[in-house]
Amino acid sequence: MIGLLRRQGGMSVMVASLVYWALLTAVGLGPALPAIWRATHAPDGTSNISVSAGNQGISLVVSILGQSTWTGSIHLITLALLIAVPPLAMWFAWLGRKRAEGEVAPAAR
Repeated sequence: MIGLLRRQGGMSVMVASLVYWALLTAVGLGPALPAIWRATHAPDGTSNISVSAGNQGISLVVSILGQSTWTGSIHLITLALLIAVPPLAMWFAWLGRKRAEGEVAPAAR
């Protein structure tokens, strides 16, 4: 991956970040999709999808006929770290490679 980032430049870091975020969304919400599908296609008044955010983080509850069919939650710090750290690490790795190759001049003081 780093070899690709070195050859392609800064745009590939952005594309890699977008791909990472798409995969993160798919992995995080993927298990909930069948339950959401069933709830949205159930007869009117028999299902409920609830999303809430509070001190404990973000929660998603899907219920049909009063029974929870899927529940999930994530703390805000965990979510922020999952969203921010890998793309920043890729950017720092790319920048470090560029500096090691002498393509980026150090900042003027």
